[in-house]
Amino acid sequence: MIFPDWGTAPETNESPLPLFREWAVDWESGALALRGGEPYTLEGDEAVKLWVRLALDARCARWRYSAHSGDYGNELAALLGRSGDAGIRESLLKRTITETLLVCPYITGVEGFSFEHRADGATVRFTVKTVYNSFETEAETA
Repeated sequence: MIFPDWGTAPETNESPLPLFREWAVDWESGALALRGGEPYTLEGDEAVKLWVRLALDARCARWRYSAHSGDYGNELAALLGRSGDAGIRESLLKRTITETLLVCPYITGVEGFSFEHRADGATVRFTVKTVYNSFETEAETA
């Protein structure tokens, strides 16, 4: 026999992810959104979009709240006031946003970055690929 028989490849026991759910947020009050006086959840793609917005929110700095693990939140505030080469700033923003979002197992990629620089910060636009869909979103640095 020229080629040995190694048998079949082992089967992986990876179970599919359950439907993603996230509590809806009332952005004006900063509290849970209510429907009929009760908080409610979003599911699937809409829940992932909300999770992305929450994870990149300026109020959600990594390690700020003990209710969140060290994996949740962002470190965009550490990039504020960085002067110098725009390419370096863009690279740091890209890396920070990607690291922030890829902790979510429902997000499979972050790509297509574009930057709009201002004297007081930047607007970063990008595409988030999820197990459900892809969508475009943005993050602001003040």
